[in-house]
Amino acid sequence: KNLYNLKTFPFDVQKLSIYLRNDLSDLSEYRSLVSTWTYKKALEFKLENSIQGWNLKDFNMEYKIYDDPNDGKYKDGFELVFEIERKSGYYIFKIIIPILLILSICWSSVWIDPKELESRLTITIVCLLSLIAYNFVVDDDLPKLSYLTVMDIMILLSYFFATLPSLITIFNHVQNNDEIALKIDKMSRVFIPLAYILSTVIINIWIISSSKNTISSLNFMS
Repeated sequence: KNLYNLKTFPFDVQKLSIYLRNDLSDLSEYRSLVSTWTYKKALEFKLENSIQGWNLKDFNMEYKIYDDPNDGKYKDGFELVFEIERKSGYYIFKIIIPILLILSICWSSVWIDPKELESRLTITIVCLLSLIAYNFVVDDDLPKLSYLTVMDIMILLSYFFATLPSLITIFNHVQNNDEIALKIDKMSRVFIPLAYILSTVIINIWIISSSKNTISSLNFMS
């Protein structure tokens, strides 16, 4: 029931809120107390750092009074909040790096002679299909959301930049000028990877800077 903001996924920080409240007695009969034992157990849980895939960064306890809508009496309790930071290594090594490897193979087609139309298209189309297939493989590891996350944007940009070598190959074949084709290929060897890196970094910095729930190692972007 906690509200999560996953815009910076997989580089996000979330808060787990547990509210323990007294529904039996009002304030005139009973007052809740956060004991030393409770604090000690919460601290031990933080130090154990036992939530798989997450690092427990901090915790906080706060006494709270609430108005019970059932009987109109004021009752109390306390809220325990754990701040957890996602371990993003899995997503970097299992998703992001493989995507970059597929893209690098796709981009290598611009180093092949423009006359080798079949070879170039074979490489680019196979890489694009591999990228799509790989996305289906890792789909279960990605959250299903109505908004785009950092990971979603990287995948969408990867699709777009994986299609560019195919479009360049077709354009070179249609215009049928070897000199122009070679110039376009030389520019593409630098422009495509550079444009991908810059667009990914700029968009991600924009998302991260607009969100406060980013892992500490990327706080310099916000």
